[in-house]
Amino acid sequence: MAGATVFLRGSITAAASAAALSLLAGGAGATPPPPPDITLQGYVSGAWLTSPGTIPNWQAAGLSGQGTVWLAPMWSAQFDATIAGTWRYRPEPDGLILQRSTIVGAHINARDPNRGLFGVFGGAGNIAYFTTGSDNIAFGGLEGQAYLGNVTLYGQAGAMGEFSGSVLPIYYASDIWFAQVTARFFVDPNTKLEGTVGYLQGLEFGAPNGDSGMHQFTFSAEAEHRFTMSPLSVFARFEGVTDPGFFNGERPLLTYAASLGIRVRFGRKTLLDDDRSGTTLTLPTFQSVNAARGIAD
Repeated sequence: MAGATVFLRGSITAAASAAALSLLAGGAGATPPPPPDITLQGYVSGAWLTSPGTIPNWQAAGLSGQGTVWLAPMWSAQFDATIAGTWRYRPEPDGLILQRSTIVGAHINARDPNRGLFGVFGGAGNIAYFTTGSDNIAFGGLEGQAYLGNVTLYGQAGAMGEFSGSVLPIYYASDIWFAQVTARFFVDPNTKLEGTVGYLQGLEFGAPNGDSGMHQFTFSAEAEHRFTMSPLSVFARFEGVTDPGFFNGERPLLTYAASLGIRVRFGRKTLLDDDRSGTTLTLPTFQSVNAARGIAD
């Protein structure tokens, strides 16, 4: 965690300096609408994990909420809370297998709704396997967005580390560095298409062939439509994670899921307006980091 601590301290200093000196220079005249902005969402999904000789199916569900407040004409904060669970049943001796992740966090950003934002994010959470224990994590990093007409570009980079808890099942990862890039395209103000690619690198413990490095690639695609004159929107999402070096390259891993869900947004009239002035930011969940390792047996 020492490296992650240094990274977070440097991130805060860098974010404040960069925001003040470059990204939003000249944008002092921007005056965003007042708060509050709140988004609530729920989803259900089916998940599949593939590796040689193993194709288990999972079910998943989750709830999350985000809220944005404007601290000053050029500064905003967003707060997030998420709980997600996955489960499956396999004949004895395994029976019902459950896992759950709970994540809370916040973002502080210098922000111009006409140009973009730059800032820091951080949070903490717990990843639990209901039968074998749980792991407490903390994370943080830098993030930025650029608003280009009906396109939003969004990048995040940071670090995650374990700070307490019992050991997860025999395969788990910690001391992770991650980065991801998201592109959003608004077909119209209430119809959004989104794609994300990411990379995680860290340490893998407990693999049968000894501890080793972990390299994961993540991907997702989402479509969302908000109903006119309504706070309700619906979305469909496909996402996955692949780890070519799982078990030191002996068992390539691919986990993917398809989800359907609803979001309820208060404070903005369109998805585009919410993206530029409301709850536009996300937090990593790290569910994929540990989930696959305990179930691909």
